[in-house]
Amino acid sequence: MTDDGSLYVCGNNDNGQLGLGENPTIVPNKLNKVIDCELADVGVVDVKIHDKFGAAIDKNGDVHTWGTGYSTTMMSGGWLGHGAKVNGVNRPTKIESLVEDGCQAKQIR
Repeated sequence: MTDDGSLYVCGNNDNGQLGLGENPTIVPNKLNKVIDCELADVGVVDVKIHDKFGAAIDKNGDVHTWGTGYSTTMMSGGWLGHGAKVNGVNRPTKIESLVEDGCQAKQIR
């Protein structure tokens, strides 16, 4: 994350955890800018990337998640906050239910 709110990622993207879209071209050991999503347009204030998913807060306090939203051991979906039937998204996607409830986040843990 840069001072202007841009998000750059690198590493393994087997589970879509980098948020680079479907079938991205990833150059090992090179930073890739997360673009073409609402999060990129608004800017990032906090981010965490796990081995299966990522989560970030934009400058408006909205939470965006991406990656794999299910567990192969528990076989249940919905872990990203986009509904129980959504097993994954490949781009940062705003959690609309939090927006509808008027929730604004300050930190991702």
